[in-house]
Amino acid sequence: MTGNALPGERERCVSAGMDDLLTKPIDLGVLCETVERWTHGKQPESAGVRAATAGNSGDGKTGAMGAAPTQFTESARGATIGGATPRISVVGREYTGISPTPEKPPATPPPGATTDDGEALIDWQRLEDTSMGIAALRGALVGAFLNDVGPRVDRLSEAIQARDPRRIEFEAHGLKGMAATIGATRCVTVFDKLERCGREMDVIGATEAIERGRSEVARVRHYLEDINRQQLAA
Repeated sequence: MTGNALPGERERCVSAGMDDLLTKPIDLGVLCETVERWTHGKQPESAGVRAATAGNSGDGKTGAMGAAPTQFTESARGATIGGATPRISVVGREYTGISPTPEKPPATPPPGATTDDGEALIDWQRLEDTSMGIAALRGALVGAFLNDVGPRVDRLSEAIQARDPRRIEFEAHGLKGMAATIGATRCVTVFDKLERCGREMDVIGATEAIERGRSEVARVRHYLEDINRQQLAA
């Protein structure tokens, strides 16, 4: 898994002896297809075949990194069983089908949905794409964010106080990925800046940026928790 999606990266990985490659941010459809391909005995037979699968599919359509478009199986789609909502385990936690996000973006954004400059707190289309339109998975992703983002921000603050650039970069990178997964674009922006601060050993810049990070996270958390309370009360 890599954040490097530059041309030729797949070929370099295959030449080094890897079997496959996933690029971030993760497309769950591609992830499911890749896992199913490698666990159901449908692996490419050689490095040459692997490299070929990264190219054009033959019909002019390509998917991520040039791969053929993903064909979802029922398990990848998260089909319900007997009408029951699937239960999805995420990082050792279990979330039921209660989704703390609406089925679709509200026609009229509720109070707190946007910032003072009119920018949306959540990119709903991004969240819909990440969860493949599966309500239970959407709820699990948002639930994981709400549970984990606070402790992760605390660890980032500790890294800044310890003046440890490598830890700053590591924690900020993780937070950026968490925010991108649920479409919290303003959080992505500030944690991307903090990640650069760590990489460039700019502890002073990180010290100045962390409070904005806390503020943006608080906005998103309050917004999503308000939606969840409204749905539970309905």
